[in-house]
Amino acid sequence: MKKRAARISKLLIGMILVTLISGCVQVPITGQWDYGVREVPLYGDRRFGQDFYVTDRNLTRVDIFVYPSKLLEGKMKDRERRQAMGNLKGKNIIVKIYSLPDRLKVAQFKFPSRAVRESKMYAFVFDPVADSKRRRFYFDVEAPGLTEDQAVSVRLTGIDRYKDGQAYINNVAQKDADLGFQTFIDMTASQLFHSIFARLTTDINFLIFWIALVFLVFVGVVNAWWQTLRKTSSEEINL
Repeated sequence: MKKRAARISKLLIGMILVTLISGCVQVPITGQWDYGVREVPLYGDRRFGQDFYVTDRNLTRVDIFVYPSKLLEGKMKDRERRQAMGNLKGKNIIVKIYSLPDRLKVAQFKFPSRAVRESKMYAFVFDPVADSKRRRFYFDVEAPGLTEDQAVSVRLTGIDRYKDGQAYINNVAQKDADLGFQTFIDMTASQLFHSIFARLTTDINFLIFWIALVFLVFVGVVNAWWQTLRKTSSEEINL
């Protein structure tokens, strides 16, 4: 039990040190998930987009919800799956991210459509945009190489819970609809500490959690130190 406690404390300390040394951590800030979900096929000249507002600096990642190609639906034998994967070879999903209103390109990705094996969020990570705070951005997604029977799909929500943007289909705004997406920033150590301190002063449950976490780390450190001291003393006695 004591060894386990020591290992846990070392793990917790390591996590904190890694955060401090790396200087930043990816933190989700805004997005739209699963309200009134519809699957909308993406292929050919279809293009879907979404504008969004960033509340802090260092925008660095956009996740987009994508469903696999129709060719990969249902139960398939290995031979059938290999054939389907072969038909999707070289047919990419193209994602472009822009700043608004200047529409300057921030990043562009070519993501293999056959790499979409399950329905989930797929991450598109790029160099942090240092001046992203209080600015608007836009991403669009297309798959020009796919035919209708090969189409992947994106998630379109039918309830407008995200008020800072809207979905676009072929550059036409869709009223009360958004794509399924999530955005992230790189939070620096100073931002992280400021955020934690602000929450500690306003959220009693979060304060209790942090007190418990610090206590566990403290107990683990003391326990590890005590075990080391006892081991050293025992070795000296044996000598």
